[in-house]
Amino acid sequence: MLTLIRTTTWVFLVGLFLVVMYQILTGKIELKGLLQNGADLSVNRVQWLMVTMLGALYYFFQTLANPTELPDLPRELLFIQGGSGLIYLIGQYRSNPK
Repeated sequence: MLTLIRTTTWVFLVGLFLVVMYQILTGKIELKGLLQNGADLSVNRVQWLMVTMLGALYYFFQTLANPTELPDLPRELLFIQGGSGLIYLIGQYRSNPK
């Protein structure tokens, strides 16, 4: 039963990945302006994306190391993610104070 659940989960995740990648490649999902704030490169967006991707990769590799259970999130990772989000929000506020 566990093998069936694991296989179904992997098929779903791979399928979801393929659908999203297809839509990005065909232009249905636009990435234009993802890392820009107007015409300039947004350092806040870049750092937030990098921290998020590094955290996701860390969690992914921890899951691969022990696929029988989900790993605990280290407190440090949560603090880094929270700090990164706070830096992003402060940067957004400073660039558009209304």
